[in-house]
Amino acid sequence: MSKFNMSSWMRKQYITEAGLDSSTSKKLADAMNSAMEEIDSEMSYKDFAVAVADVLKNEYGEHVFDMWMDVLHSELGYGDKKEDK
Repeated sequence: MSKFNMSSWMRKQYITEAGLDSSTSKKLADAMNSAMEEIDSEMSYKDFAVAVADVLKNEYGEHVFDMWMDVLHSELGYGDKKEDK
């Protein structure tokens, strides 16, 4: 049995309480995965990142960049200390 990851649990709890874990985001992720598969089944992370940046710049604007990065970092666990195993 693996150890309970408190950091991960707290991050998911924060996302849930903030209302950011919507079924809309799941539907979007599924649609993005399908579209990426149709365009290039071996799409590079760089192409994906450039496309996301393009959407953020052109459809949302730079006023959301910090908020977007906060959610992205939280979802990825960016900056979390690695737990000893």
